[in-house]
Amino acid sequence: MQFSTENAQAIGRILLEIDSQQENEQLPFPTKPIRLYKTPCDNYLRVLDTNLEPISSKMLEAIDAFLEKDCSDSKARKKAKIAVTSSQTAAMVELQDALNQNQLTWLESDRIENGQVRPIENRRRDFQGNLLHLIDSACSTSAKLRLHVHHDPGKPILTGEKHVVYWQRNTMRTDETNLGLLNACFLAKALDTAVIVIILLPHSILLPVECAKTATEAYSRASYAEFVNNLQSLGIAAYGITTKSIRSKSTEHPGHDTIGGFELLNVLAMFNPCMIITDDAFNIGSIFEVEALCHLMRENSDKLACPLLAADSQSFVSPRILDRVTRGQEATSSAVDGAICSDKAQFSRIHTELFTESLSNGQIEKDGLNSIIKTLTPSRQSQCQLLELEQGLDKFDLELVDWFIVKGLASKDPFKRLYTASEGINALDSIVSHLSSGPTIQEELRGGGIMSLQPFIRHGTLSSIYVMQRVLSMINLAKARDDRKQFAALKVLQSRAMEYLVRDRDHALYLSMQLSSRLVSRPQQYDSQLESTQLFNFTTTTHSLDPSQSYLDAYIEILPKWVAESCREGAGVGKTIEASKSLYPLEYELSKTEDSYWNDIQAFLYNRHYQHPLMILYWGYTIFKSSSSFLEALMLVERLITKCSLGASTSPDEMFLLWIRLFDISGMDQDRKVSPSPSTSLPQEKPVKTNNQHHAELEAWEERMVEELARQPHLSLCS
Repeated sequence: MQFSTENAQAIGRILLEIDSQQENEQLPFPTKPIRLYKTPCDNYLRVLDTNLEPISSKMLEAIDAFLEKDCSDSKARKKAKIAVTSSQTAAMVELQDALNQNQLTWLESDRIENGQVRPIENRRRDFQGNLLHLIDSACSTSAKLRLHVHHDPGKPILTGEKHVVYWQRNTMRTDETNLGLLNACFLAKALDTAVIVIILLPHSILLPVECAKTATEAYSRASYAEFVNNLQSLGIAAYGITTKSIRSKSTEHPGHDTIGGFELLNVLAMFNPCMIITDDAFNIGSIFEVEALCHLMRENSDKLACPLLAADSQSFVSPRILDRVTRGQEATSSAVDGAICSDKAQFSRIHTELFTESLSNGQIEKDGLNSIIKTLTPSRQSQCQLLELEQGLDKFDLELVDWFIVKGLASKDPFKRLYTASEGINALDSIVSHLSSGPTIQEELRGGGIMSLQPFIRHGTLSSIYVMQRVLSMINLAKARDDRKQFAALKVLQSRAMEYLVRDRDHALYLSMQLSSRLVSRPQQYDSQLESTQLFNFTTTTHSLDPSQSYLDAYIEILPKWVAESCREGAGVGKTIEASKSLYPLEYELSKTEDSYWNDIQAFLYNRHYQHPLMILYWGYTIFKSSSSFLEALMLVERLITKCSLGASTSPDEMFLLWIRLFDISGMDQDRKVSPSPSTSLPQEKPVKTNNQHHAELEAWEERMVEELARQPHLSLCS
């Protein structure tokens, strides 16, 4: 909308009047923002912007009648009067009146360009090609390799006023390493439409930090504040959706921070997507979420008929690529029946080949995201569109997050160190630029070194791809300068980053994906849940896991069979239940046990929000040795890691690395059968092994743990 010189002068006079009233302290609410409305008779109405309510055309006409009757000073009216001289302004007024009279919805409203209102039939455009053809032609080679198609209705992709929706789940970066956002921008450019971002958040993001249940919740506010601020600077609209603090009694809600599957389906449909892209994840809860959403989209194709894709931004070498290479080129990643998980040696060989290939091809394009965003259609929505969206969310006891509140609370968070994307880049630059002359492990035990980047990576604010490329660039620079001392220190840094931040993490994500896919594919455990679209609930992005919501079935699945039998029988380590004392989780969480060395390790986890691989074996075995049963130990381990480790709710690698080191897991055999979980009500078959054989395996495991721990020195921690 363009204003003439007279219009600009009129608005300027009003603003000067407001400034004069503010200087003379005549404004009743000097700190509240003010919104200006223009009535049909060209009068201006000043309204406080706090708790803004919609103003219909009838209300504006009533205000005009009041002003015409009671305002006798014509000069005062003349000062606030602006003539409607633009045909574009008149068209917008007509469109606004139509929206107020419920003749159109915001999904059907026409875009106004060059003073003309485009007819609806000219706005609708279909992409007639195949989805895979669209991905192949629109996305770059390195980006499309990380894409996985979860749902393809096989219909033409409708564009027009539709959007490409990026459903953010575990990646809080706005650079080229956020492959979900990058692919969304590529596809939006090909479809000539806008990108919008949807974020599901727990209600604790609007509460004091003391209300956070986990470390992830506590640090997410600052991370999301920076993430959304960067999106807005790029011109991409971001919508945070959370549950209301007080939910209605008319609908049953099993959890305060959960969104029902049917609710999520309707929320996504409100944004009128032509395509949905989300972050690929490999923990069991996230895989259940996507599979349940795919089921709902198939069953409700009339409500939401668009493709659903996922892009992996977590790993260095994608577990799905590793899965295809391990199975063979002809096998699909969805064929999980009879899958064989490779042992560590085979995995290391395949991973090294793919790692070298990825580095030689270049995994990310510098400035690729910024350059593609400049060519995208901007995503703009009027006040009427937001109002209709809020009304739609209100039906499901949901509400939009006010980002101004989130940013304001984030600026007052009492943390000395934040785990935002900018802080992650600064931490990496500090590590590679100021190399310590002391031993690398000693530096890591003080909370520094390359391992200190682990919380950023698990939290989703730093990418292992960027870490390795940054280290390699510094190595090449030191090699060019012939600086042997710096070159040697950087090579040690590269070796530890390769081992712990890349290979071990990718191996854990790969195991988690294989296990999760096997659990999801079981009809007796999963299909019954999908019969009712209201039964499956989507825990919001920053999951708040309680022991009752634990993944004990999943952990028992991957652990050796004798561990599953121990959980079923309630067996403990080296003692009976009667001779054991009950554990108090708060004592373990706050490092108040009788074992001072274990307390130091737990304090390191509590303060640094990750567990060092040299200490995790003693930490885990002590919990199993002190617990009355294996089941109790599993629940305590899960609780401590979920509460204290940053990003544990969406990045399962720390939990799986514990199982790998504690139980020497190298893979799952094809014919391996695991006993059902203790909560299963079906009749249990008797274990094949006798009690003596079972006890012998338990004793052998204890002896191996004692031998391995005897070879490990007690480290001096400076947590």
